[in-house]
Amino acid sequence: MQDIKRTFDLLDCHSGKGKHPALAQRKKGSWTYYSAAKYKLIVDQLSLGLIELGIKKGTRVATIISNSPEWNFVDLALAQIGALQVPVSATLSDTNCQFIFNNADVEYAFVSNETYLFRQRKVLFDNKKLKKVFTIDLVPDMTNWTEVLAIGKKSTRYDELSKIKKSISEDDNAVLIYTSGTTGFPKGVLLTHRNLVSNFKETASLLSVDKPSRALSFLPLCHVLERIMNYSYQLCGTTIYYCENIDQLRDYMRDRDIEVFTAVPRILEKFSERVYHRSRGFRGPRRAIAMRCLQISQKYEPGKEDVDLLFKIRLAFARLIMLNQLRRFLGRGIKIVVCGGAKLQENVCRLLWACGVKVVEGYGMTEASPVIAVGGLRKGDVRIGKVGRVLHGVEVKISDEGEILVKGPNITKGYYNRPDLDRIAFDEEGWFHTGDLGNLDADGFLEVTDRKREIFKSSGGKYVSPLQIEMKLNETPFINQCMVIGDQRKFTSALICPSYSHIESWCEIKGIEFPGIENCPNSPVIINRIKDEIEKVNEQLDHAEQIRKFVLITDRWSIDTGELSPTMKIKRKFVSEKYKVLIDKMYEE
Repeated sequence: MQDIKRTFDLLDCHSGKGKHPALAQRKKGSWTYYSAAKYKLIVDQLSLGLIELGIKKGTRVATIISNSPEWNFVDLALAQIGALQVPVSATLSDTNCQFIFNNADVEYAFVSNETYLFRQRKVLFDNKKLKKVFTIDLVPDMTNWTEVLAIGKKSTRYDELSKIKKSISEDDNAVLIYTSGTTGFPKGVLLTHRNLVSNFKETASLLSVDKPSRALSFLPLCHVLERIMNYSYQLCGTTIYYCENIDQLRDYMRDRDIEVFTAVPRILEKFSERVYHRSRGFRGPRRAIAMRCLQISQKYEPGKEDVDLLFKIRLAFARLIMLNQLRRFLGRGIKIVVCGGAKLQENVCRLLWACGVKVVEGYGMTEASPVIAVGGLRKGDVRIGKVGRVLHGVEVKISDEGEILVKGPNITKGYYNRPDLDRIAFDEEGWFHTGDLGNLDADGFLEVTDRKREIFKSSGGKYVSPLQIEMKLNETPFINQCMVIGDQRKFTSALICPSYSHIESWCEIKGIEFPGIENCPNSPVIINRIKDEIEKVNEQLDHAEQIRKFVLITDRWSIDTGELSPTMKIKRKFVSEKYKVLIDKMYEE
């Protein structure tokens, strides 16, 4: 890989400067493309405009920008003048957004559009520390980012910009990312150029095995996973197509013949649910053939077809009859899906691999920039159920309590203005305590088993790992979401959000009248069907882990309604408080 030491050094690397554009975006039905040379020119001119406006090294600048080429322009323009970027999610509550702006001492902000301005209006227009807000789209009475660009075009301070760039070291802070967390206020994680560059160099070397030429970016760039993949694509010379609306995901995939994208597990799980739902809706021999193809997919192990001739024949049959069609559903060109943010269900992972889509599953966190371990694309580099080998240059050890500890160039220097958190996160030997439990096998593959703080003890003194149980429950098509409960309780229970679309299909097949979503939680037929699925899972669990009682709910948990964090993790405290009455009722005598 090229000698890149700061994020903005990407602009000087030569991959991507050939026939392929660097960035692309569709607006109002037409595509706009930016070559690598045009990309660099815009960034330099924007940097000069920012300098002319008085933004300098250390200035805090918030960005509330949707995925777009402009995100990159602002990101690297800030980086090469030494300003500290503070990316903010547009979906944050007023309280959390206000906290971030105040805690980080934000002085300037870039905001995508009028919708984002209105959503965060209290923060953007009532904050006395905020000197100026720039918009990406044209908004009446607001300063558009192109006005800053125009100032930069007239600037003659190129020598000053060059000196500033040279003064920025690998160990200078590049970004201040506030982790969403599942409780309390966000924590500010300081990441240096060294942190980010060391991480995206390694992920780019992994992707370069298959040399994808077209990537789709739709996960929020304000989160570090999509940010690091965004840099990795650029280093590989991959054209990045930006998708602002996830509802148009399939259109973008097909329109541009996308080869790689990054997703959280829930997106891939929805694909799997749709496949199984459709297959169960078939009749007669067609249904039997479809289900047989899906059964074959669940026997898939990466590389197995090369050593098991009988399985290779069966897989070829399943692909010819069904699995190749499923791949085309995602897009005929799709080669790779990078999955992170949470653990992916094994049945979903096997289905995608059997369809010919390589799933690169990884593990990390914001504090690690974010990748700690990741699977590969070569034979022997993938083990379904594990998150891959530890990244080159990163050290991992498992503590006596089973916690995953990490060292490496990707690890944050610490939390912004929170020495108390630093003392908790780092031990005397400099190991970062992830808070996750896991193990390393003899071949160096890392497995993550649960969050240390989420493991609870029943009133009988037995430790229970809720995540592992939830993963098993979520594998059944009848269950959409769930949360396992039992801390200091007499037994383990669960809140269940059923998959009502699947239940409705099941009712139709069985000749049962679907009672409607609102009535399902009180329907003996539906309750007993869910109970059958839970009993199957209970057979795989120790006595203390087994679900003794459960309650069905009609809600769909989401980021907007507060049950999920922006990285799609359950906010257990919030959910427990929201459903306290239902939970307490399960534990009544």
